[in-house]
Amino acid sequence: MSNQYDHLELPKISIQLPKRSRTGFGSGEKRDNRQSHGKKLLKQASLLVNRPPKEVTPFGIDPKLIFKIKLRKKDNVDEKNISSLGLNLLCKEPKAKQAIVVFSSDNELKQFQDKLASYSGIANNDYEYGYLDAIEDIVPLEPEDRIGCLLKLEPLQSNELAALDLQLWHTGNKDEMQVYFNKLDEFLRSFEEYPGMKVTDTYISDYFCDARVKLNKEILELLLTEDAVKEIDRRPSPAFESPKEIHIPLCDIPDIVSPPESAC
Repeated sequence: MSNQYDHLELPKISIQLPKRSRTGFGSGEKRDNRQSHGKKLLKQASLLVNRPPKEVTPFGIDPKLIFKIKLRKKDNVDEKNISSLGLNLLCKEPKAKQAIVVFSSDNELKQFQDKLASYSGIANNDYEYGYLDAIEDIVPLEPEDRIGCLLKLEPLQSNELAALDLQLWHTGNKDEMQVYFNKLDEFLRSFEEYPGMKVTDTYISDYFCDARVKLNKEILELLLTEDAVKEIDRRPSPAFESPKEIHIPLCDIPDIVSPPESAC
């Protein structure tokens, strides 16, 4: 049997393959300034926790605390280590530039801050949490992180009421996501001076949470600061219009040629 397929034999090639990058949290390079670096991260975490209430809940909705962890260049992150910090990984977001997006149900970030304190030497602990070397900064998401490509190309005008696609960070609780959309719809409809604003359609799956909303520029700018919002973008449009092809008369449809008898 083997001789029958000698013509399929593959040649052996001796090459040096690149080493795989390390998995986990960190590249193995220890920071020389763990104490000062840890204190910087603790301060950034504290700023997240102590934001003004209006900044955290502009719609009277209390979302999860969602923020961005910027990683050191060439470092990786493991979801297991993220979970050990009391955080949940939402996304390794390309738009965030060498960063991950996480959320915490604990608005005080207590577990995370306790481990940062041990890492920096402020609290005594036998374990140094060296994998925290990979974290460069802890910062809130910025409005620019939430603007979709089409909306960047065609920003909303001051007098425009547009139907936009709004995507939320899915925390894994579908009922919670629906409550958010319901409250958002109530908020949008409450503006008598801006009639027509509302949530028109929603779609919530196990991993995806999207809505079609009608907004003006003022409310859009407010939504772009909202923690729970992942992205807002203009609706996709078809690349071409083809009404002629849609309405072809039967008499214009060519005869269908039968395949040859030898066809598969």
